[in-house]
Amino acid sequence: MSKRLVSRMLRQMGSQETVRVVGKIPVRRLARLALVAEEFGFAYQDTHHAGEGQYTRNVMILGRDHSPEAQRRAMENSVRFPQAGNGGDLPGMLRGGTLRPLPDVAPRLELLEARINFDLTRPPTRNEALALAVLAVLALAVNVVAFRSDPDFLLMILCLYLGVLALGSALFLWARRRNAHYRQVLDQAGLVPVPDRDGRLRYLPGPPDDTPAVPRYVVPPPPPRAPTPPPYAPPRPVHPPMPPQAPGHPRQGARD
Repeated sequence: MSKRLVSRMLRQMGSQETVRVVGKIPVRRLARLALVAEEFGFAYQDTHHAGEGQYTRNVMILGRDHSPEAQRRAMENSVRFPQAGNGGDLPGMLRGGTLRPLPDVAPRLELLEARINFDLTRPPTRNEALALAVLAVLALAVNVVAFRSDPDFLLMILCLYLGVLALGSALFLWARRRNAHYRQVLDQAGLVPVPDRDGRLRYLPGPPDDTPAVPRYVVPPPPPRAPTPPPYAPPRPVHPPMPPQAPGHPRQGARD
């Protein structure tokens, strides 16, 4: 099954910019597939659930990495592993075309597993949590009104409701602690938390080391305003000083 997955993925990578790996595939195997894809010029983008119930599938999305380093690595591995898509050896894996990793790729696999797990088990957004709380209160109110004439049945409904609430709270706390561990791994790796358009928190690679980081979510201050000029006033006429008058002479302009 692993060889078929790898062959199908590599065939799609040869002709597509975006590749989706779909199936009931555990996270550990998805991380190994993503590592192989990185060695052939692709990068991990996202993982989510699709379907409901027994038809639930994991969908991992890979995108072509157009950076010079990724394309150079892809060309080198295409020469070193020409039979990778036909069941041959794979980069980063033991010989034989299996998905059994070499010891030196363990840190990369740990990072990929943390990214995939965080994307799959993300905490609910504020709107989702509020909607669940409102639905729970409405369901309790409907049951209280419908069975208020039967105290015993109403007590059973309340106990069942409290049990489900306690179980949901325990699962929420467990998922929160688990995500805290994934966050620690992703933060230490230098990935940047970025919310998407739906409010879903994602961890994405930050800028390269030689690129200055741009602060996120910081509104630059407005430019300083120019000083307001004073209100216009017409200039006063400047009269030349009059020459001094000799003593005894009448002042110029006075009557005789």
